[in-house]
Amino acid sequence: MTRSSNDPKITIHGTKVAETARAVRFTIRAIGTTALTAPKSEWFPLSQVSKIVTNPDEAGADCMVVSTWIMKQKELLDSVKSPDPRMPPPEMDDDSYNDIPWED
Repeated sequence: MTRSSNDPKITIHGTKVAETARAVRFTIRAIGTTALTAPKSEWFPLSQVSKIVTNPDEAGADCMVVSTWIMKQKELLDSVKSPDPRMPPPEMDDDSYNDIPWED
């Protein structure tokens, strides 16, 4: 099921592992500002991804903006309480995070 572009979104931080014509595999290290206790790899349908930002210079510094709907379907938000999707994870430099071209 394809979700509307108006659906709420959240930023996940980690490493883009692979991409196919229909999905992207991402190892999640943080959701919003909340770091996970252990990294988790998941496939995300590209229809649920609105932005992918990769950093070739720093491992683990990629991020994706995905629908909260798919995060709920994958039960990834259960351990995270109201993360601010536009805030950097604790280990990311605020200046480099502000360089990301966010869509309003």
